[in-house]
Amino acid sequence: MNRNIAFLITSNNKNLDALEKAKNDFFNLVEKFKHNVSEFKFGCFEIFIAHADEATLKQEEDFIEFPIGNLGSSDIKNDRFLKIIILKETIKIENDYAGTIPVFYSKREYLSLSNIESCVMLDSKTIKNDFSYENIYGYMRYMHFIWDETAYKHISTMLPDSLYVFDAKKSTIKETYLKTVKVTKKYIGLSDIEISNELNKLNDKLVYESLEKYDQVILPLSSGYDSRMILVALAKRADLKNKLHCFTYGSIGSVEVEAARQLTSELGVKWDFIDLPLKFLTKDYLHEIHDIFGASLHMHGMYQLEFFNEISKKIKIEKNSCLTSGFMTGVPAGQHNTLLGINNNESLTVAMNKFSQSRYWTDEELNQLDIFKNKKYIEKANERFKLSFNRFEGEVYQKSVMFDVWTRQRNFIGYYPRTLEWKIPTASPHMNKEYANLFMSISKKHLDDRLSVELMFSNHYPRIASIVSNSNGLKSINSLFENMMFFTSRVFRKFKINCLLPNRYMNNSFEFNLPSLKYSNKESIYPLLLKNKYIDKEVNKIISHNELESLYLEAYNGDISSYEKMLTIQSIGLTLLKMEKNSES
Repeated sequence: MNRNIAFLITSNNKNLDALEKAKNDFFNLVEKFKHNVSEFKFGCFEIFIAHADEATLKQEEDFIEFPIGNLGSSDIKNDRFLKIIILKETIKIENDYAGTIPVFYSKREYLSLSNIESCVMLDSKTIKNDFSYENIYGYMRYMHFIWDETAYKHISTMLPDSLYVFDAKKSTIKETYLKTVKVTKKYIGLSDIEISNELNKLNDKLVYESLEKYDQVILPLSSGYDSRMILVALAKRADLKNKLHCFTYGSIGSVEVEAARQLTSELGVKWDFIDLPLKFLTKDYLHEIHDIFGASLHMHGMYQLEFFNEISKKIKIEKNSCLTSGFMTGVPAGQHNTLLGINNNESLTVAMNKFSQSRYWTDEELNQLDIFKNKKYIEKANERFKLSFNRFEGEVYQKSVMFDVWTRQRNFIGYYPRTLEWKIPTASPHMNKEYANLFMSISKKHLDDRLSVELMFSNHYPRIASIVSNSNGLKSINSLFENMMFFTSRVFRKFKINCLLPNRYMNNSFEFNLPSLKYSNKESIYPLLLKNKYIDKEVNKIISHNELESLYLEAYNGDISSYEKMLTIQSIGLTLLKMEKNSES
């Protein structure tokens, strides 16, 4: 299938050494995933497009135009996409409303752009002094970069829902906020049943438009609402139901696995359990994920590659196949509004602290480190959060949704499609402006905690709604018996006797990070414990080698907090390793 996956564009006409290193990095990544590269020279630009089969582009005398992601025709902008138009001296790039495909760019000396961070890092001649510890503070504190910053002082990312014009001759960048998602009052007065009808109708439409063109659809299925929304729509149509194959990882007796087993059994859909080998922290996986993300994402995503590799052992992946997911399904529907609990006067850093990933490195711990001490970086993080929150025009509860989408969601959860698109075409039916605009047009009551989604299941799929979900706490929407049984399972777990219950109610936990760390031993946090002088010198500005050793031992002995603390430093360490190799070559 023709699809463009990645690009590198540079106006580098002088520093051929830097360009060659960036090209090698780009080509090595493409070769690793067995794709192709097309090269062009146009105006003052050199262009490289990574693609499966043939490149998708339009080339005329005065411009080149090509998409990255799932852009349809120029009038149909669905799913994750970049629309790139290259003129003789300027580049125009438009992205989707959530900015889910990053564009890293530098205009130091010349213009360099790519959706692969390390390519821009190499092409812009990045050195260790280019690390921004102000930016890294926010990254460590919240496990994701906050707004348009990266780990480097001179490299930024495109903001979501924007049109950027990069002028190579004038060395200027013009940004226009497109306001694709808008607040309306279209559905404010609707009843519960009317809201559920509107959402059900739109869900069917988006799922069918997104997936009916494929011969095989692979759906990672959890107990949550997001993948369940895709499942129920596909199961209604015999032609799509026959193409669908669902997979779930976890442990027998976990809510994820047992709910998925029940859902697919109820609907008559093909399903397989994946027993992850938990080898995803080995060096090969670490390099694969870092080659895609660089320092822009911590090392949480490797298990997705392992998951897909295990799926590939279960079934033959057809040529016209896709992997679909509920990426960007829950958050536009108000998934985290109550959790965030934002009001006009609250510090946004305080609101973001309510996510578990924001609790590993505390303000107090970071402020004790010399590199962060007395810098007031937490205040600068709050300023960036405010830029995101105040960008959207709406009520606080609506701004809260877009704040979540534009900060945590696109950066933290976005690893899922960004990783797997290198292996297989990915499709996210709800990563769509129509979907977001529906939720910006309903009442606060129907938005908070995804009430409209629960209403859709209750009214249109009551048997599916009765199967337990972990989306809004561990519960069934409309089965008192199921809720009673899972309350019992929580009590039994405290006394470690939940094994007395049937599998579907055991509520076993599934921990994959720490067992994987034990499997891979010290390789799991490669290259932090190499005793590499270059890496140690930079990482020691954050944490000493001995302290890292202590964190590793605590994690190895079962402390998840210590493990999570190491992840953000690990991605920086891998980037430092790449920079060291670059300086030696």
